[in-house]
Amino acid sequence: MIENFRHIAFCVEDIDTATVFYKELGGTLVSSDLEEGVFIESLLGVPGVIIKTCKLHFKGGERLELMEFVAPQNKLDSESMPQTLMTKTGLHHIAFTVDNLEVAINIVIGHGGKVVGSVVRPDSEHSVHAVRSKHVYMIDPFGSLLHLAEDI
Repeated sequence: MIENFRHIAFCVEDIDTATVFYKELGGTLVSSDLEEGVFIESLLGVPGVIIKTCKLHFKGGERLELMEFVAPQNKLDSESMPQTLMTKTGLHHIAFTVDNLEVAINIVIGHGGKVVGSVVRPDSEHSVHAVRSKHVYMIDPFGSLLHLAEDI
């Protein structure tokens, strides 16, 4: 049985830039490693794989792992990214509660990310479980879909 939520992992093209970005959004860098050899090859099922990893923690206890494949390399297709991210099967997005949505949006945009859709506030017509909050979906600078929310 599941005991807890362990972490979310994002594959990025530039781990140093991604680490700076997520630290600016409130993450604390806990570890940074170059992983290669039998363990990681066996875990991922990819012979010869080499990855850089960084683990960040957030004040609510959430954990984010960033992964950059040194070998083999992974490249993004930025042309079809927004639609592909919204409709793909598997991990859809990571949601963060932020203390100031406007500031968080500006940080994401300042690092090269972009807004998808618009900032919205749910009401009881949307869901009887709606929490008083503002929400926005964004694509971070590395191609991952973010859902940012500020409770109001």
